[in-house]
Amino acid sequence: MFRNDPARQGLYNSAQISLDADKKWVFKTTGIIQSSAVVHKKTVYFGCNDEKVYAIDTDTGSEVWSFSAEERVKATPAIVDNILYTGCLAGYLYALDANNGQELWRFKTEGAIKSSALVSEGRVFFGSTDEAVYAIDAKTGDEIWFFEAEGGIDSSPALYGGTLFVASWDKKLYALSVEDGRELWRFETEGPVMSTPAIKDGIIYFGSNDSYFYALDCKTGRKLWRFTAGSKVTSSAAIKDDIIVFGGGDGDLHALNRSDGKEIWRAKVGSWVYSSPSIAGDQLYVGGNDGNLYAFLLETGQEIWRLKTSEPIESSPAIAEGVLYFGGWDENMYAIS
Repeated sequence: MFRNDPARQGLYNSAQISLDADKKWVFKTTGIIQSSAVVHKKTVYFGCNDEKVYAIDTDTGSEVWSFSAEERVKATPAIVDNILYTGCLAGYLYALDANNGQELWRFKTEGAIKSSALVSEGRVFFGSTDEAVYAIDAKTGDEIWFFEAEGGIDSSPALYGGTLFVASWDKKLYALSVEDGRELWRFETEGPVMSTPAIKDGIIYFGSNDSYFYALDCKTGRKLWRFTAGSKVTSSAAIKDDIIVFGGGDGDLHALNRSDGKEIWRAKVGSWVYSSPSIAGDQLYVGGNDGNLYAFLLETGQEIWRLKTSEPIESSPAIAEGVLYFGGWDENMYAIS
């Protein structure tokens, strides 16, 4: 799933990618790739703006199957019990057999689905630009509950301690009961929130288009600290131990002490960071709108290496068994080892 776990921390239990990183394979599609990759049982899955969902063999880079959606697929798939869940801009959430791409069911919303699904205890949670958050039965596709926000939802939900957290264009972060969608609290920022929250140790972290990055208490919604990023924050954060890292609209990558929000280091990554950073070992990886995939030391922000592509990279890297996967505006999915 997007950011690799329900708390959306962007942390991967994998060997890091070495200094002499090179392409293992490149798979060519016919559309821009904004969806992030998900690796499951030797297959990498992702959506594409050519209106397809792809399954690619991790060893060979060859296509296993593809599924034709009704519109572009920007959301990142989630896979549980060998079923893949993802949405498209036509407003459909699909459940597909991960082995062969066969459609099991679909659920229609009244808006576009850019929000990446979260699956937990037999339920699929996601948002739509129709201003609703949905809980769907993972087996049948039947609606269990929905919550009506006051703006469209691009952000992907995060889960912690029985509470679902989701942000909206209406400038708010909502905390909802996972059981019935009942609102527990809301926190209002000064701009639309498009990034996905990340959670650790009962604290939720997220950025807003108001140019601030926030830390809130998960139980109460009380603000613990606020960091001035200086530009819109659409990149979602990655967390390891006491460090939290996110990108900004000015191309800066910020690393903060998550206990007090003080900046540890910053690095330049093009002129805008849409990609959300990912962590493996003591390294952090992120794509830039300058077409580079960057690797940094997590503790210091020192650049280790960069890999050049021809177009911006908006997707977030996924790492499995010492291989890094990412897609770009150049219509390619890359495997780097």
